[in-house]
Amino acid sequence: MTTPGLTPTQQVPASAAAVIDLDTQPVTALWAEVISCDDVAGTFVRALRAFAAGKTIHIVASG
Repeated sequence: MTTPGLTPTQQVPASAAAVIDLDTQPVTALWAEVISCDDVAGTFVRALRAFAAGKTIHIVASG
């Protein structure tokens, strides 16, 4: 029996485009650094919009 789907037969092995040392900065600084790149921020916003499309989102402010 075969499993339906795609099978990459000529895929180049994945390699890291960048290496980030998480021991040298807090996670909040890492997120700030990553999201400060326009391409990453735009992609992130588009993904959130696609995820939220057609859904009712309730935001509760704390504090």
